[in-house]
Amino acid sequence: VLHQRSTDLSTIYSDAQSRLPLFVRAMKLVLPNATVKIKLLTHLSNEEQQSPEKVLDALRCELVCEDMLGVQEAFKGLEDRIQSEDLASLQIAAVQDTFAEMSGHKCCQVILQMENYFASVFLMDAFLTRMDNELSSVTKLAAQFGLLDDMKSKWETSSRLWNSVSDVRRPLVLAGTIFLQVLALAMSMFMALQYFLRYAHRIRPQLPDLVLDGLLLDRGEESGETILEAIFLALPYLVLVAVFLQQLVCRKQRRKRPQPT
Repeated sequence: VLHQRSTDLSTIYSDAQSRLPLFVRAMKLVLPNATVKIKLLTHLSNEEQQSPEKVLDALRCELVCEDMLGVQEAFKGLEDRIQSEDLASLQIAAVQDTFAEMSGHKCCQVILQMENYFASVFLMDAFLTRMDNELSSVTKLAAQFGLLDDMKSKWETSSRLWNSVSDVRRPLVLAGTIFLQVLALAMSMFMALQYFLRYAHRIRPQLPDLVLDGLLLDRGEESGETILEAIFLALPYLVLVAVFLQQLVCRKQRRKRPQPT
């Protein structure tokens, strides 16, 4: 594991500032289209703030390639030019590929060593970089609306919200939730029966008038659909019936679950 020689964050950034001109000249030789800059302090992770010696990209160079083939060609060019150009003070210390990782910034990070100081070159795919930026924007927006909770699990979050409700209001909230679930179940069942019987014209005449009136159906109404087509038309509402019924059953089972002692 690579670490900076200094463990003081201000010293690491001071060294980055002093080596910036040399790093810019070197990058113009090996990666002419790249952007050289110093990492902002606000972009440091919590781990880097607690352990400054792990900041290997305070002095950084970024190159956005058109595709993955461009990333490979840029890395090969970087490797060849460092060996061929008069850059004795610059050498590759490590390479980290994060394209296959589930989280984090997707890039190829090349850690360069220059005079006992580590700097980083980031080779990025243009499409993945754009997707990362858009995802970050959406994540920040969701966090502003309180849709994310990074520090707690979903169960802890829901428990916290439930505990914030006063004891007087809890029965009302619970009753209102159950009422809405029962109402949604009844409406879904009504729509499923209505769609099925409306287009199942062979079954509709056999039903009593009370059922037809309750479903707002006319006994003499004709349609060209078959029984199978009627089932397909009612299927989405049958799925909703199953979902809402499962929620009610699970709620009942949770209430009967014995409390731990």
